[in-house]
Amino acid sequence: TGTFDGQGFAIKGLYFNDESEENVGLFGYVGSDGKVENVGVEDSYFRGQNYVGGVTGFNEGSITNCYNSGSVNATGKFATVGGVTGSNEGSVTNCYNSGSVNTTGEYYVGGVTGSNGGSVTNCYNSGSVNTTGKYSYVGGVTGFNEGSVTNSFAKTGSAENLIDQDFGNSFGSGFKTGEEFSNGTVAALLHNGIDGSVWGQNLADEISYPDFSGKIEFNYGSIVIAADKSKATILGNSTETANVPNPVEVNSVEFERTFVASPEGLNIANTIVLPFSTNEGTTANADFYAFTGVTVEDGVYTAEFRTEVKVAALEAGVPYAVILKEEATNLNMTLGSPVSVQTAELNNPKVGDWEFTGSYANRYWENGCTALECVYGFAAADDVDGIYKAGDFVKGGSDVSVKPMRAVLSRTSDQSNSGNGMLRAPAYRGVSRAIAEDVPEVIAVLFGNADGEVTFVGQMNTRTGNITLEKADRWFDMKGRRLNGKPTVKGTYYNNGKKVIIK
Repeated sequence: TGTFDGQGFAIKGLYFNDESEENVGLFGYVGSDGKVENVGVEDSYFRGQNYVGGVTGFNEGSITNCYNSGSVNATGKFATVGGVTGSNEGSVTNCYNSGSVNTTGEYYVGGVTGSNGGSVTNCYNSGSVNTTGKYSYVGGVTGFNEGSVTNSFAKTGSAENLIDQDFGNSFGSGFKTGEEFSNGTVAALLHNGIDGSVWGQNLADEISYPDFSGKIEFNYGSIVIAADKSKATILGNSTETANVPNPVEVNSVEFERTFVASPEGLNIANTIVLPFSTNEGTTANADFYAFTGVTVEDGVYTAEFRTEVKVAALEAGVPYAVILKEEATNLNMTLGSPVSVQTAELNNPKVGDWEFTGSYANRYWENGCTALECVYGFAAADDVDGIYKAGDFVKGGSDVSVKPMRAVLSRTSDQSNSGNGMLRAPAYRGVSRAIAEDVPEVIAVLFGNADGEVTFVGQMNTRTGNITLEKADRWFDMKGRRLNGKPTVKGTYYNNGKKVIIK
């Protein structure tokens, strides 16, 4: 009696080997008032005489949302053995077995249950079912049935028969091929069964089977595509690598990313690289800038991002700097027409010794990584020592990470440019120590258009890679260098992103 709720956890490493014992499993016997639910048995081995199963040896209660991937074995002359339970006189619902089931006896052996006098509903078996007994009853789901088997399946080849001896009822059950298991067909049948909402499957894996995720989808890390490819959801704040190795065409795309708000109420600036191309007008609450190079004048480094023509439509795989408009902190995009999603190609712009490098991977640099000496980006948060603020354009430092679908600015030499858009330490062996030490901790960043007008200026911290824009009441010369107050010398300057002529 009683209830055991595994809360979705798995129990691993169980080992039982005694050929004289009956009722062998995680639970040897479950009575009519007993319940076992939400638990898995993995990396385990059970060997007994009779009534042997991965979850229970003999069940008269209920087993729900459970699975076994361990090895289950019975050696008795008249043995009953199954992947989930040896014998079922109660209910087995939403369960599966992927482990091997073996017997040397002459009785009942099945992928889910050896014998069934109760109900088996929404279950499957993908493990092998074997016997050396000459007169055994062997089934992919159950060897002997005098109860009901509903909406339950076995992988083709797991056994010769789905139900060897059937004196009960079987509804909507059958063998399914390996392809039908891996492409989501079986998961959909289980999910749509009675109380089958727990079933799901990650179709992005080359070899996969239904699980208890509750969602049938292509999960590519920070990119999730619906099973019917009706929609791709891009998680802009995820730390999971986005990996769609081959282009997938979907009917719509939804992208969302939340930025750290500026403590001074300034516009938020950062970097972005998308796995899809956008249409003009898709991003109404942000402006995007292409990298055009780094200038050095009087020892002052300035990274420039400009718009030859205003960047309204973004290209997949091309990194951009992005500035949110007004006080916005979220960047949302929705495309309703067919869109191709892919992460196989990156088109990183390189100007001179500087490359604006996008990545779909979550990148982390440990202590001693020489590549960081020449890598820049926009800081995601304030430095604890007060060296830089969130949004500063900074130099990479030890124990620095950059989330997927971002970009960093890296200084290389022509010999060291890898050309594949990925930051790897060997790619920077050609960078001299002098180059690394020559670049300051914080460099200026300038945003403008093709006519030479500066729209925003700020700083990029050279240790982390994020951007901070300057306050609107500050003045800058035509090179984007900040001045100490309003200039008194005649000339052309920038104030609040606008060109001002002082006569």
